Amino acid sequence: MLSDTIRNIRSSISLAPPILTSPDSFLLGELATANLGLVKADILTQFAAPEGFQYPDSSELDSVCIYMSYSYYVGDGKSPLRITAYVLDGEVMEYQGKYLCTEPVSRFCSMDDSTHVTAQDAILEAAIGTGDSITRSDGSTTSIRVRMRLNDNYARKIFAIKKFGSQQDFNKLFKGLYITTNFGTGTMLYVVDIAIGIHYHYYYRTETGTYARQRDTKYWYANDEVRRINRYDYHDIVAVDAALRQDSFVNYITSPLGFYTRLTIPMKEIREQVLERVGGKRPYVNLANLRIDILNHDSEKTFAEDWGAPAPTMLLIKEDAFDRFFYEDAVVSDTCAMYSETYQETDSVTALKRYYYKFSMASLLTQYLRDTVGNLADTLQMLMVPVDIKTAQTSSNTSIISSITQKQTWTITSVRSSVASDEPLDIEIVYSGFSNVSL
Repeated sequence: MLSDTIRNIRSSISLAPPILTSPDSFLLGELATANLGLVKADILTQFAAPEGFQYPDSSELDSVCIYMSYSYYVGDGKSPLRITAYVLDGEVMEYQGKYLCTEPVSRFCSMDDSTHVTAQDAILEAAIGTGDSITRSDGSTTSIRVRMRLNDNYARKIFAIKKFGSQQDFNKLFKGLYITTNFGTGTMLYVVDIAIGIHYHYYYRTETGTYARQRDTKYWYANDEVRRINRYDYHDIVAVDAALRQDSFVNYITSPLGFYTRLTIPMKEIREQVLERVGGKRPYVNLANLRIDILNHDSEKTFAEDWGAPAPTMLLIKEDAFDRFFYEDAVVSDTCAMYSETYQETDSVTALKRYYYKFSMASLLTQYLRDTVGNLADTLQMLMVPVDIKTAQTSSNTSIISSITQKQTWTITSVRSSVASDEPLDIEIVYSGFSNVSL
């Protein structure tokens, strides 16, 4: 059994490609940060058709409202923001379509005066909601519901939709809403559900022969049966990129958009070093761990004014496999990508806790060392990408990864760069050489 330490790993900040958006919940708002510039998040969403529903014959409209619930927020909870909505009048979003988080609003909404449908925008402080907000709790989570009433003209158009056929037919009659903010740069909301409530009344005949008035509400929901897009605009990304690169000792990874960290692995150097030591035998890497220290896990090291916490789970993926994995749903193996949760240890000298990611690169290096073609690149470019990992249980009660998706919540991770000479990036590898096989 042999061991080596591989150094000469380089790291740098890389602009993150836009993510495919498939949100379970939404970011909404605008956040001005001291270190990361101005980021805005807004929402394009369809609503599920109430198939088979029919209003009673005597129904009369009272009002139509948009309801949104948010479970928490990032930013200053006392900083006001104003939410408004527009009806979509452009392209119909396809349920099976793939949309990026940077889709232009103009593709779906003209945003002319006729598409602005709120009678009064919602102005709120995230910590308390609005004057007519309702705080709800399911026992484990609490959310605040915000209401925006639609103007009378568009409310009548909504109520005029009487026949609810298929979702496809419904989308032609009502394409959905564009929900955005037009004031405030201090808060982003985590919106967990959106609905349109049609409030109406109707009359029914009682047993005594008189007529009674009954109030009712029909809700249309923006659920997972319809297409939803969470959009992000990173207004100052070029200037921020240049500013962040001035601190060469720190690299950054943000989500859902912004920056990744690129690692350059000296593959030719590893190959030559290992093959020389195994003396022509077939190499097998038993252990190869790459450690990346997290610098902003503790509050005293965090950009407090940027309201960001580090991503708990990080994927390290070959840069040339990024599109295939995230855009084309291709399956990649552990020779192409590997993930890490957040690890911690206590420093034996200072007694302070230290946090880090640890990526197992044994399979990747074994494959590379056994390559017989000999035309692989001298270096390997890999990206650190914040992700969410979902697991499932097999019939044998074994936990397996069911999906890996790019993280769509606000995170800021600062990691130690390769320039830090006191603790350089390195890979500790343990390997063996087996029977003499020509390489």
